Amino acid sequence: MDRFAFEYAERTLDTFAGTVESKQFCRSYAKFRFVLGIYAYCDFSYPKMPTVKAVACAWEDAQVAFTGYGEPALHGVILQMWTTLPVHLKDRFKEAIETGFRLAEEHTDPSVARRYLAEWREKPIRDPDLGFNLPTILPVTGPKILEWAEEEGFDPLEHEEYLRYLEVEERNFIPQPKKTTGLLVFEGGQREKK
Repeated sequence: MDRFAFEYAERTLDTFAGTVESKQFCRSYAKFRFVLGIYAYCDFSYPKMPTVKAVACAWEDAQVAFTGYGEPALHGVILQMWTTLPVHLKDRFKEAIETGFRLAEEHTDPSVARRYLAEWREKPIRDPDLGFNLPTILPVTGPKILEWAEEEGFDPLEHEEYLRYLEVEERNFIPQPKKTTGLLVFEGGQREKK
């Protein structure tokens, strides 16, 4: 499979939603699924119908959005799910989210290029008590990172190439950089400019 194995997260969350006896939650979950489809269409396949790969990209963005980072367009429907969920199911919902995305990660081939670095994918799941007012995290590749780099005065292709380099290193289990004052410091003291 040459994409994120989103089906595991999708099935786990679908199964959880099927056990919740709350029309409000079921409606908000349906909105979440609808918004993911629209998001896949608008951001990854427009003007064509979304492919499975486009849907996989949308689910990767949802994974990061559940941590409070990532795509703000997804935060609204995620917050609505949390607020319509019966309180006694809060821990089970969080566990379903964590389990679904863990299974998706485990079943995604390590050779598959990822949209976000593990640093962002592995953040804990947030609920409204923890807040969602975190910075938007840009993906490693695609039009959003290119537009952002251009607006910030960076060479878009050079910036995207550097992020792809980090993502490939991550997939190949090369030691990850540690962030310090404006420089990326790799294990062993080797420095590389940001």
